[in-house]
Amino acid sequence: MRRCFLWMIAALAGLGTAAASADDAGKPLKVCILSGCDTYKSEESLPPFQEFLERHYNVRCSRVVRKAVDDLPGLEQLDDCDVALVFFKRMQLKGEQLDRFQKYAKSGRPVVAVRTASHAVQT
Repeated sequence: MRRCFLWMIAALAGLGTAAASADDAGKPLKVCILSGCDTYKSEESLPPFQEFLERHYNVRCSRVVRKAVDDLPGLEQLDDCDVALVFFKRMQLKGEQLDRFQKYAKSGRPVVAVRTASHAVQT
């Protein structure tokens, strides 16, 4: 329970920063949730967190789920999101997927990193 509480605080801090920079205050905040951590079962824990955010805040989430260590299909969701929530580790992205992830990271938009995301991408 404590772990979940700390996790939500970290995520909401990033969401608050993104919300403050939104052009239209009535517009839902677009959150791209990137999932791919088998060790901490991100695919099980992120859907309830997404439901919580969408139920209690003006937020619309998209979710991108890892298919393999070098495949994270759906990263185009990063192109127009306001904040990315990253919960994966040691992905070996290449080509277009790596370019898209790097483009988002360089954009200056917020990234909320969960647990092992300190070493999210390994190239």
